[in-house]
Amino acid sequence: MASSEVSVECALNALQNSGFYSEDDPEVGKRASEPFEDIDKEAGLQFYERNFLSDNRISDVLESSFGQCKLVAYRTFTPDPTRIFQFRRGGEEAGCILVALLWPPESEVIYYSNSLKHKLFAVDSDNGLLRVPKAAANQAGCGEGISIPLKKGGLTIQDGRTLKMALEQKSALNHRRDGTKAEGQRKREVQAVHRVCESCCIRRGPDNHKFMIAYDKCEDWFHRDCIGMDKFTGENLGQTYIYPACSDDTSGYVTR
Repeated sequence: MASSEVSVECALNALQNSGFYSEDDPEVGKRASEPFEDIDKEAGLQFYERNFLSDNRISDVLESSFGQCKLVAYRTFTPDPTRIFQFRRGGEEAGCILVALLWPPESEVIYYSNSLKHKLFAVDSDNGLLRVPKAAANQAGCGEGISIPLKKGGLTIQDGRTLKMALEQKSALNHRRDGTKAEGQRKREVQAVHRVCESCCIRRGPDNHKFMIAYDKCEDWFHRDCIGMDKFTGENLGQTYIYPACSDDTSGYVTR
């Protein structure tokens, strides 16, 4: 069996049994420390192609899990070391989305492997994720969690229902949106969420000017041959639309 097939099999087994897969990778750590651009910018589109679509560890897992899959969200968010988050609520009845995350050096994340089985109480958080109170996680029997240190950076792929806590590293440097470094800020995680669905709705991000992405049910626009275009305008391209996330209602959705 080829090494790539072994890696995919290990990742799929980990996702099924624990709800997450992690891999140390210094090169990913370096790239995750680069300034982040939204996907409506050419640089952001190229970053996504280079770090998600062209990484077989991610793309092979997605294709093995879903066949045809859609990109639902692509963004960064600020972790909070005092709170527990999940990307999707609903337990086993809700079905699976997969979240691929790139981590810069000196990162650490705690995953609660039993959590995807439970329909947990959650509230909308100011970082655009769902916050699960520690008491609710304890009552459901999610345990203490598994700490994953990524000292040189790396990647994780997780079921969106799996609880996680991203810990702050005080010595870390972070890139602002304008590309300058800010000392002492919490690091941002670069994440892409994929799912197969008949219609998509995207939760509003914490910044009103952020852009999210929604896909029509029968279109798979994000092929590799679309990458490398001279200019990405953010306009209607095929059946794909980009929406500004501008609602003041934190529980609102951006939909087509």
